[in-house]
Amino acid sequence: MKKTILCLYLALCALCALRGEVSLSPMFADGAVRDTAGAAPEIRGSAGPGRDVYLRITAASDGKSVTKTLRAGAGGVFSCRYPAGVDVYFIDASEDPGFEDAAEGALICCRGKEAPELPSAFTNDLLDRKGAADRRSREYPAVRRLVNLYMNSRGAALSRRGDKKGFDLDRDEDLAYFKRDLALYDFAHRDRDWSLPLGHRPCRCFWQSVWPSWFNSSNDHPLDGDPDNGAFGN
Repeated sequence: MKKTILCLYLALCALCALRGEVSLSPMFADGAVRDTAGAAPEIRGSAGPGRDVYLRITAASDGKSVTKTLRAGAGGVFSCRYPAGVDVYFIDASEDPGFEDAAEGALICCRGKEAPELPSAFTNDLLDRKGAADRRSREYPAVRRLVNLYMNSRGAALSRRGDKKGFDLDRDEDLAYFKRDLALYDFAHRDRDWSLPLGHRPCRCFWQSVWPSWFNSSNDHPLDGDPDNGAFGN
């Protein structure tokens, strides 16, 4: 599963968007994975010579963003380095400070053959080890930042998931929408006791039994463990 998700990330990064005169293609010419050996990765792109570029770098580990203003040199190239120690960087570059029209990409950093931990915002159950759920969960701040970043991105608009302008997971209606239509984790059964009839099933690894908005019914599986029980609620 981890290799499959990594392959999907690579495919998405290879399609890094070109918007206006700003491009991140120079950074992804050799792929989206960097063996950084602990060094800070170089983030670079191209724009019109002498033009100001707004660069937003979001670390997947905690969802926090840093925004920089760079000026493209005479050759139309801009670059900077981000502090090391982050596995996945989400990068937006634009001439618009509001990033309404931006080039987008994800840079995956590894050390040798060690695969990085990829973000799990859409598979997270928002239930921490102490039992705190949703906004009280220790993981909520990072999940909120990452989900908001994606939902307000061009990629989300192209996939027809970013149709809620100004999406913010902190709003009740957007949190409900996330749980119902976006998350791969099955929030409807988060608090169920899975000891019967399926045995001790790890709650944190349980994805949606019925995926109404991502896939069709061929991906469904029975909640009671009986493959012959075709009831809609099962």
